[in-house]
Amino acid sequence: MIGLNLPFPGVALRDHRQLVEDLIRPHFSSVWASESANLDAVTPLAAVAAWAPGLPVGTAVIPVQSRGPALIAMTAAALAELGAPTSLGIGTSSPVVVSDWNDRPYERPVERVRDTLRFLRQAFTGTSVTARYDTFSVRNFRLNRPVADPPQLLVAALRPRMLALAGTEGDGAITTMVSPSDLLVVRRHLRRGARLLVWLTVCPSEDAERVRRAVRPMVAPYLCFPAYRAQQAWLGRSEALAETWAAWEQGRTADAVAALPDSVIDELVVHGDADRCASRLAEYTQAGASELIVSLDPPLVEPTAALTALALALKGRASTQ
Repeated sequence: MIGLNLPFPGVALRDHRQLVEDLIRPHFSSVWASESANLDAVTPLAAVAAWAPGLPVGTAVIPVQSRGPALIAMTAAALAELGAPTSLGIGTSSPVVVSDWNDRPYERPVERVRDTLRFLRQAFTGTSVTARYDTFSVRNFRLNRPVADPPQLLVAALRPRMLALAGTEGDGAITTMVSPSDLLVVRRHLRRGARLLVWLTVCPSEDAERVRRAVRPMVAPYLCFPAYRAQQAWLGRSEALAETWAAWEQGRTADAVAALPDSVIDELVVHGDADRCASRLAEYTQAGASELIVSLDPPLVEPTAALTALALALKGRASTQ
């Protein structure tokens, strides 16, 4: 199962309709939206639900500390009412997003995710919620429109503690910045049967050097952020990333980006011609991913051409199996 992350770079949201109707709905399993400094994660999904009724949608992900718990419950209820299978991916985000951009305290992020999961489970039943959780309190909240078909609750998870939470109190995990071989490690920390979604940057281009030049400034800062640095160390890339991390710590951003090895990019970013990309995506599925979330970023190939080529390659691969 392969879903797509929207919106595509350089394409206005209003211009996605034809892509959704002609290419995405016939060839891909779902549509997802993330939330950082682009569009919010909910509006694109509402548009997709109108353009392609019944196509599964999901957030990947929304931060639990930039919205109040009741607002998250109402958002999930609204998405569920659109009539498509819905997944609500939630996560801790970062101090930049939560504190610098939204003026909210970034405190006890793992516990906040856990408490949000517990609150949502109760709120979706339509009962009145008055509860004091470890990280927030709710008094007399009731969804006036109870959720008949509640969204699956997914947790953004990079390391064992959050993976365990995703499997015990959530319905599964969304992870990223991993190779197929990394999933063998990740799966060991997730409850058997829990969904495991992998968010991937995919660049259908045969020009490997161009891809590496384009993604290096995107990937390097991520891998230097504390949560991702800890994840990569856990996965065994400390030696490969030592020079990048050292330069970042010294404030030499350009040097940190330049030091990111090609080998790490090739492990974490799917690129090559469409057939190579399809083959690489299959490796993730074979390694234990329940579903893949493909982000066509950076826009090295025009989205229609990229989607068409990737869809044909995936179809051809499926027909030979």
